[in-house]
Amino acid sequence: MMYALVGVVLAFGWVGISYKTKDQNSDYYLVFAGLVLLLFMGLRGDFTTDYGNYANSFSSYSTLSFGDIARIKREPLFALLIKFISLFSQHFQVYHFLMSALVCIPAILAIRKSSKNYVLSVFFLFALTYYGESFNITRNCIAMSLLLFGLHYIEERKPVPWIFCVALATGFHTSAIVLLPLYLLNYLPVNRKSLLLYTIFVLCVVLGYEYVLRFAQQRLGLYGNYTGNSYGMWAQEWVSISKKRLLVRTSIYIAYFSLLLRKRNLVDSGIYIAIVSLAVYMVQFRLFMVYRFDLYLFGFFITLFPNKFEQSEFPPKVRRILIIAIIGLSIIWVSSAYGGEYYPFWQNTVVKQPL
Repeated sequence: MMYALVGVVLAFGWVGISYKTKDQNSDYYLVFAGLVLLLFMGLRGDFTTDYGNYANSFSSYSTLSFGDIARIKREPLFALLIKFISLFSQHFQVYHFLMSALVCIPAILAIRKSSKNYVLSVFFLFALTYYGESFNITRNCIAMSLLLFGLHYIEERKPVPWIFCVALATGFHTSAIVLLPLYLLNYLPVNRKSLLLYTIFVLCVVLGYEYVLRFAQQRLGLYGNYTGNSYGMWAQEWVSISKKRLLVRTSIYIAYFSLLLRKRNLVDSGIYIAIVSLAVYMVQFRLFMVYRFDLYLFGFFITLFPNKFEQSEFPPKVRRILIIAIIGLSIIWVSSAYGGEYYPFWQNTVVKQPL
């Protein structure tokens, strides 16, 4: 119920601010939406697995010296953030709130920088991509927000800022380094022949992923834990996925590619991200932990989808109907997907102690 209520607040906030400012892409709305999302995430209590894990990390890292922090090689920015916060507060909720800010603020800035339709981007962030996941795998989602912010550097052909964004994201979660080659999309030609060849190649990888994985494991010694049981989690199976979730995600892919078919000039390097995203989405149901990379790639739809929607130039009445429909369906989806489980930090359970 609480998730749906937040969606309703975001929707009515957009209606009110748009009416007052006569601007459907008002910066005031982004500030409003960012605050709503930050407060909803940053002030929530302990009802996910990683909440307690992050409490343990805070207790452990805050006792280290800066010299010890400097010697940490894996995800050093995460450890440095904890140490810096501990200088001012020992309350875990302060740390959690600032982590939530690192999820929300770069995403809102990315929408401000790159999106042509703020409200659709906000609802893709809130309901359809990684915001819901950020309540648990927060470091992954901090990395995703930093990568989303850096996406415009790929479009503007600025490799150094993009590499810097990837480096920052990797400082919070090592897996973000996998997105570094996305810059090479600028060098792939966008025409029928290249798209066909690229699609065939990706399909071959999807269909032959077991052979690719076996080669990587046996010959290269890589990804040995991707088919094992780590943290008590196994690869998802097609039969276990919610039919509603499958329908929602499939509908988004179909709608996105349909938008591209409306006009040839809408097709750009973003289509490669969409194709790979679809492929990774299919593979994740058979390979353990690949859903993290699906999370990264699908997160780019926060700006990709709204931009194609705007560039398709629907008639004003059709455009308004479609926006309202997407908002309404997003609220329904969030309400059904998360089951309404939420309570604020002042109703918190006992936070776990350091291991």
